[in-house]
Amino acid sequence: MPLRANRVDRVHGHNLSILQFIQPTFFLFLVAAAIAPVALLIGCDALAQTSISISPRGSQSAFPGMLTKPPGEGPFPAVVIMHDCTGLGAPSSGAPARWAETLLAAGYVVLTPDSYSTRGFADGICNAIGPQLWLVGNPARVSDAFAAIDVLAQLPYVNPQQIALLGSAAGATTTLMVIGLERRPRGPRFAAGIALHPSCANPYRGWSMNRRYGNFGPASHQFGSYTPNAPALILVGEKDDWTPADDCKRLVAASDKTSYQIELKTYAGAPHLFDSTLPVSFDEKRVNFNNARNGQGATAGADAVAWSAAVKDVTAFLAKYLKSR
Repeated sequence: MPLRANRVDRVHGHNLSILQFIQPTFFLFLVAAAIAPVALLIGCDALAQTSISISPRGSQSAFPGMLTKPPGEGPFPAVVIMHDCTGLGAPSSGAPARWAETLLAAGYVVLTPDSYSTRGFADGICNAIGPQLWLVGNPARVSDAFAAIDVLAQLPYVNPQQIALLGSAAGATTTLMVIGLERRPRGPRFAAGIALHPSCANPYRGWSMNRRYGNFGPASHQFGSYTPNAPALILVGEKDDWTPADDCKRLVAASDKTSYQIELKTYAGAPHLFDSTLPVSFDEKRVNFNNARNGQGATAGADAVAWSAAVKDVTAFLAKYLKSR
């Protein structure tokens, strides 16, 4: 049975019209593996990755992904990384590459789907408003996440029982949506989910929040409880003015404790996208329905202390729920 999605989708708080139904049980295949090795720059280092193309069975469309693999035959645990609103092009925050490098060094296969470039948003959507955003909204990205796990589960060097989902910002909101869905009736399932600075006021299955100024501003009232279908970890900066930590504290406090454990880590003084390589800056054009009365303006940028702590928290969480399986 298809799963019903919310009529209102939020991409960093954007209110979008979306498809009413999504089907997360796509069986996808690898159209082209090892098309072209590329180097993704991280500071002064280069991370060698393989560009692959992923397509739903029976579909003429495809989206790219970047695959990295540790040396050896495996089988290895793996992580799907869902990028933030800056995407993977030239304006990228650098967070996906940092996490890919970190997780590769820890012994994980990493697949990073590119949800934007082939859908007309190569430069990201952080400042974007418009009807075409439904093309890269949460339903589309939920499908991308399932596409990625289906591909990884077919690789001979990946353990299909040890695949986690990690998302940053807009990708973290997608992660909470995937981990909050009912479990897939068929196909591989994510063993754990990690969400860095997600919109915890976003509507998820069984959970929603009202906003102070209608569609804008801080969350006011909450309803229901968030029920994860796998262990989940949320990480957010206490100074995040784009996706506030208080919303995540409320979501975790109201979560269904009878299902899977959901953990929250907060970092004092850290802004939104503290895992990025961007300098900290306030941009008045950033779309911010989560925490701005007029729907615009947010701060984002790197925080070395929070990044270091997050690396320890994420690798410990993955070791607990993936490598121990």
